[in-house]
Amino acid sequence: MQSNIASKIIRFHVVANSDSNYDQAIKLEIKDAVVKMLSSKLSYTKDIKSARLIITNNLNKINLLSNNILTKHHIPYASYTLLDNHYFPKKQYGDMVLPAGNYESVC
Repeated sequence: MQSNIASKIIRFHVVANSDSNYDQAIKLEIKDAVVKMLSSKLSYTKDIKSARLIITNNLNKINLLSNNILTKHHIPYASYTLLDNHYFPKKQYGDMVLPAGNYESVC
């Protein structure tokens, strides 16, 4: 079941610098900004191949957006963005559950 789902989606994962409330808030700000930017670009895709192409063509923009938010908060380090495969634990989004496993993801 997991491999069937994984072949149809690309997951999105922002990793915070730490578990502190401040770093978690920055992570959420970056997540919201990137999701907003990508939503319009991905809204009409019909398959994972098209989504992958759009994401790949926008990796630099995603990274720039993330770094602009870090700079706005005077954070002295930079982000990096990549499209790769990563392990994710089981995750529930409303009534949808994604099983644990390896997924292609934007991190």
